[in-house]
Amino acid sequence: MDLKGTFLDQHNVTAPGGSFAWPENSTATKASFAQVVVVVDAAGVVTDAQLLSGNESFKDSALADARKLRLPTITWPGHALPTVRTIAFLYLPPSMKSSEKRVKAAWALGKPPAGSTQTSVPDYMADMLRGETLRKELDLEGAISNFRLAIQAEPDCVKCHRVLADTLAQKGYRALAIAEYKEVVRIEPDNADEHFMLGAQFEAEGATKAYNGYHFDAKSRTGLPGSSTLSKSARANYESALEQYRLAHKLAPDNESYKEAYERIKRQLRHP
Repeated sequence: MDLKGTFLDQHNVTAPGGSFAWPENSTATKASFAQVVVVVDAAGVVTDAQLLSGNESFKDSALADARKLRLPTITWPGHALPTVRTIAFLYLPPSMKSSEKRVKAAWALGKPPAGSTQTSVPDYMADMLRGETLRKELDLEGAISNFRLAIQAEPDCVKCHRVLADTLAQKGYRALAIAEYKEVVRIEPDNADEHFMLGAQFEAEGATKAYNGYHFDAKSRTGLPGSSTLSKSARANYESALEQYRLAHKLAPDNESYKEAYERIKRQLRHP
């Protein structure tokens, strides 16, 4: 469990001094990008760095900042790995959302294949970083648009689909969120967490339909559902939730939350 997040598509990078450098000679008014490949020793220290791509005025700053980094180690008891990683720097000029110049960075394992154009990886990571920034600023529509651009560049990016699904759910677009969670479990069919998250969306949709017309009786001070029976569409959603919870429980039988959810929906489906 401690190592579970180690091999995600990308990880955010924290600047050693609190912030990365913004080139003094830059007058950029649009987001700019730079990409650096680094060699990281077993202790997480960057021992070598090489520029891969980027906007001209930001290349030197990105390379200099990359050389100062100490990244999380990849270890397990008795072992530590030296690694090659790619760091993407995103430079965000002042905007309507923020009056500050901001620099975001994220690292991913490996280096783009030799001879590749290296255009899809920067586009994908830049769009993800922009989307995550907008989501933190509660511009959910802007975040959704950027996450979709990231998926266009990297269709099987699990994190892209997952964060898009989370944002769609946050915005209340449950049907669209379900479609994205389905993509996540398609790409990672053995991930119990993702099956559970998809099941939760189906259950929420079923509950919404099941309690359509729910009202509160002031005289008896009790709440009553709009109907004593599950509608056909609500039952279908609960059955879909049951299947996803079943898969999550099968993949992780010791997880009590998965077991409880599975048993809860089984009881719900016995409702007349």
